This record gives sequence, structure tokens and C-alpha cells, in this order.
Amino acid sequence: MRLPMGADDRVDRAAAIPLLRRAVDLGINYFDTAIFYCKGDSQRAVGEALRPLRGRVVLSTKNHLHDAPEPDWRARLEESLALLQTDYLDLYTLHGLTWEAWEKHIRGPAGKLRLMQKARDEGLIRHIACSFHDTPDALRKLLETGVFECVTVQYNLLNRDLAPVLHRAAELDIGVVVMGPVGGGRLGVDSARIRELTGGAASGTPEAALRFVLAHPAVHVALSGMSSIEMLEQNARIVSEQPPFTEAQVAALDAEIQRVRERMGVPCTACGYCQPCPAGVDIPGLFGVYNTYRIYGLREPSLKAYAALKLGGGACTACGACLPKCPQKIRIPERIREAHADLAPPDATQPVSSG
Repeated sequence: MRLPMGADDRVDRAAAIPLLRRAVDLGINYFDTAIFYCKGDSQRAVGEALRPLRGRVVLSTKNHLHDAPEPDWRARLEESLALLQTDYLDLYTLHGLTWEAWEKHIRGPAGKLRLMQKARDEGLIRHIACSFHDTPDALRKLLETGVFECVTVQYNLLNRDLAPVLHRAAELDIGVVVMGPVGGGRLGVDSARIRELTGGAASGTPEAALRFVLAHPAVHVALSGMSSIEMLEQNARIVSEQPPFTEAQVAALDAEIQRVRERMGVPCTACGYCQPCPAGVDIPGLFGVYNTYRIYGLREPSLKAYAALKLGGGACTACGACLPKCPQKIRIPERIREAHADLAPPDATQPVSSG
């Protein structure tokens, strides 16, 4: 999804094809795409690049049309095969699956699972997979259906809610692919704080991010979007030359993060009891952005994330409705003011809005 793009809103073949083929040369063998990545041009570009190398790679693409009529769903599968210039997909992935979507559209005699299984029986796909954006409990239930051979999840230094459930995937012999190991680019920038948090074990933030993800014993693939040869070679060099963090290193990192959180962060657990805010502020979301800045030192990504909030701290009226609801007894209006002072543009006198 992060292939280099041209001015015509199509993948820049002159940059992308050498990039993808160089990845294979460096030992990367898992390639993941989807119908709408790169404005709908990703599958075609990947097919053009990898057709001569098909026997050396694992191809995964996705279908997000959970509630579409059967002919439309099947047409998207056949289109993906044609665009990727292959007779079969190693993994076919139900895109962005939630427990609700599983119950309503996938399972049962009329669900899309039947179409997935039929395609597998025909040899069009080899393994049934899903990508996931839901709660840890929902992930556990999906894993325990016995349907999926691989799951793609978000897990990184900044997003760790699913970490315990990944052990259940390992128990069930389900492959685990981690999307966003560098936090959607947030961990692709340097941070002196993260070097401190790792005790100097990592030379930079991307290295720390990749070595952290690959340290989880259930993780098989760190699926990093790379848009330049330089980024590709840096990531390949990290995983080739540096081992994953050890269990002791991860424990030390966790302990140091907790110390910094207690000293500098907001002890928000994102329980949501403070919601809804009468002024419309997403209090847990705001504190999540602020903690990324305070704990990890990621200023530029935090500024962008804060600007993207529908309402920033400038909308807080300090009404105090949230205070008795907070189990952590956080002085919420006061901490919101701190976050706004640190992350809002200097002239942000009105609520921050993404427009």
C-alpha cells in the first residue's frame, strides 16, 4: 500500500518494479496487497513486478466485500488473480474482519466462508486468512473458529493490546503477520527517547521497532510498507544483521516505558468511562496521542495525529463532567490543557478540526 506513486495517481513503475524485485533479491518473500491499495493500482503493479519471480514469493491479497452479492465477491477474486498474473493465491484474506462481520456475513450456510472454501477446493487459493481491526476478545474468538490459517494484525511498540492473544494463535498453529511494525511510519523517524528506552540496544527507532515485533514468539512476519530502495535496504539490513530483542530486553524495555509513563505520561487506560464528553472531545484518543509524544518522544507524528483529531483540547470547557467517571482519578481538564499547549499550533485558539 506504500508503493511509490506517480503524478497520475498510478504506481510509479520505474521506481516500484526495481524496488519489489530488489526485495526478493534481499530475501524478502512475503508480499501483501489489496483491491484498493495505491488507488486501485497496487495489485497490477505487484503482478507486473513479481510474475517472473512467482515461484520465489508468497502472495497475499484481500477482499473487503463482506456483504456484497456472491457474483461480485467472486469477480473480485478472479480480478485479483488476473491483475497479479497468477493462477493461485498463497493466502486470500478477508479484509478488516470484525466479529460482527464474521457473524453477519462470513459464517453460516450463506456466508462468504463458503465461497472461500470453494475457491480453495478449486486450487485458486491455498490458505484462508483474515486481517483484523477489532478487540482482543474478538480476535481470540476468530482464532478459535478453526477457520483461519493466518491472521494479519496491528502490533508494535505503540499498539500492544493484542500481544497476549497472539500466544493463542501460536497454540493453534496459526500464522501471525504483523502490519504496521513501525506504527504506520510513526516509528520510522528517529527518537532519542526510544534509544534511551532500549538501553542503547538499538541504534535507531526503526531498528527498535522491527526487533521488538519479531521478538514476540508468535510472530512470523513483520509486514513493513517500504517506498524507496533506501528504506528497503535499511530494513533488510536490520533483520539480517540484528537479532530480535531477547525476552530480557523486552522486559527491560517494558519496565523503562512504565517508569517514563509514570513520570511523564497520562495514566489513561482508554477505558472510555469518561465518554461521551459534553463538548465532543475524544479524551482517550487525545491522551493516546499525548502519551506517544511524552513517552516515546515522537513529536512530529504526534503533532500530525493531534491535528487530525476531530476536536482537540481547545474544545474542552473544563466542565468537569469527566472527573467523577475516571477510575484513574486523572485531572482530565488540566491534562487536556497541557496536551493542547504542547501539541496545538501556536494560533489554535479554536477547536482543532480535521475539516
